[in-house]
Amino acid sequence: TTFKNALENLGLQQLKSEPCTFKLIRHGRLTLLAVYTDDVLISNVHVSDLEYILKGLAKSFKFKDNGPLTECLGLQITQLSNSISFNQIKYIERLAEQYGVTGKSKITTPLPGNFYQRYESPSPNIDTKSYQGIIGALNYVSVASRPDITCALSLLARKLTQPTEEHVQLATRLLRYLYHARHYRIQCKRSYTSQLPTMHAMADASFAMDSQTSKSRTGYIIFYSNGPVAWYSKMQSLVTTSSTESEYVALSLTSKDIMFVKQLSEEMDQLSLGPTPLATDSAPAMRIAINASSSIRSRSIRIKFHNMRDSTENKTMQPCKTASADDIADPLTKPLNKQQTNKHCSKLFNVNYYITNKNHNNV
Repeated sequence: TTFKNALENLGLQQLKSEPCTFKLIRHGRLTLLAVYTDDVLISNVHVSDLEYILKGLAKSFKFKDNGPLTECLGLQITQLSNSISFNQIKYIERLAEQYGVTGKSKITTPLPGNFYQRYESPSPNIDTKSYQGIIGALNYVSVASRPDITCALSLLARKLTQPTEEHVQLATRLLRYLYHARHYRIQCKRSYTSQLPTMHAMADASFAMDSQTSKSRTGYIIFYSNGPVAWYSKMQSLVTTSSTESEYVALSLTSKDIMFVKQLSEEMDQLSLGPTPLATDSAPAMRIAINASSSIRSRSIRIKFHNMRDSTENKTMQPCKTASADDIADPLTKPLNKQQTNKHCSKLFNVNYYITNKNHNNV
């Protein structure tokens, strides 16, 4: 008997959008079960449903019940009556100890605000494997719990096979930033106005950011139950001819990930009905998404990116305007200064900052 067959025999259904997740509707109550290698997580609202699954699985498999979830795959998890939050303090501390940065002075931004991607020959006598090791370790943190370092890590990873001395120093600097901000945690919290989770997203682009290729960088972040659950920072695959076009491409890429999260949530019977708000700081890009008309700004946009228009027309998503200063996707497109980093992190991780010196220096 395979594990999947055992679950199906108990009445659990495999989700189409996420094959490693199963759901059980029993007596009108929802139970979710997620599988990762040899770890199984079960989320339920009634102890009898949990006991039903555990007793059923015990007939075919041997396993250990570790009780309420507090740690998983390097994440420290805190569950309260109306919220769940997580971070990676222990993993970050081990990493900082390994690379000897625990005693270093505090760094307040992932990369210097004036960082500029230079294309230089690799420095001699650089330990490439060591550089790849720290980038790989930081990538796990970025993917799992820290959208604030994703752009910085993406920029440093571009020199993965030919690092310079500057990139090695910046990777260590990034780890110092992470260590001193290791207490940041993602929190998903129940809405006071709805029993079901809500979702919204923000997208941004840095036009022609790459000095060698003139390509722009897309950054977006998706919030579910008021907490970030998906984020992205990557150079666009094509050269756009205007900032409007690059912002529209960012909206298109964001809409694809929104569809996945939305389908997953709908399969779990969790998402409230209605279009998902997708915010951008580009009014022209928003207008192109809403109005299916041809203009000088829109004629050069590839057809494949017009999925955004379809999502708008069928009311799956609702493009909306936000101020550039309030676009939380901004740190996923370029390095920012200390004040900007603090502002966005306060919204990502519910951290309060008290700036006593308005003429502070960027670190």
